[in-house]
Amino acid sequence: VETLRQTNTISDSDSFKQAILDREKLVSTGIGMGVALPHAKMEMCRSFFICIGILNKGVNWKAIDNAPVRIVFMIGGPDDK
Repeated sequence: VETLRQTNTISDSDSFKQAILDREKLVSTGIGMGVALPHAKMEMCRSFFICIGILNKGVNWKAIDNAPVRIVFMIGGPDDK
């Protein structure tokens, strides 16, 4: 998230991180087979983006198949689009 702020994609990395965490509280974005798609739309996002993370060790994401997540596609964008 900090890298997104540094590249001018988002203006407030802390708020975006919190938006992602709040979205996860609604329902897990772990779609199964070791993949998660956390996402948020916020006013402070200047354009749509996607970040890909590959984890050496899987983490419990409460995915629908209960498998640990190793690939994360984090998506964000402006809330007016």
